Amino acid sequence: MLREAVKEELQKILDAKFIYPIFDSQWVSPLVIVPKKDGIWHICIDYKELNKSTLKDYFPLPFIDQVLDTLVSKKYFSFLDGFSGYNQTQITLEDQDKTTFTCPWGTFTY
Repeated sequence: MLREAVKEELQKILDAKFIYPIFDSQWVSPLVIVPKKDGIWHICIDYKELNKSTLKDYFPLPFIDQVLDTLVSKKYFSFLDGFSGYNQTQITLEDQDKTTFTCPWGTFTY
């Protein structure tokens, strides 16, 4: 059951061309399956090792209340679609191998 759910989700993001197979990378992270409160399984990638070698961001995103305060006097604004659940930020070609993850059906990258 769980195995099939993971395979189905991987196939969805493979069909959407968010991931593609990769055969050689020095950065390979495992999948982590986490249960949600509603009983659905959430598929995550454990990037702990990659994070250890990454420089810290000294310019973090502002708190949401700060963002909303700046919008009060604005006439127009837009927002990102977080509903679909897919990462919509394109990763540069030279960094894509760092997003490599492995599972029983192969090794993929974003």
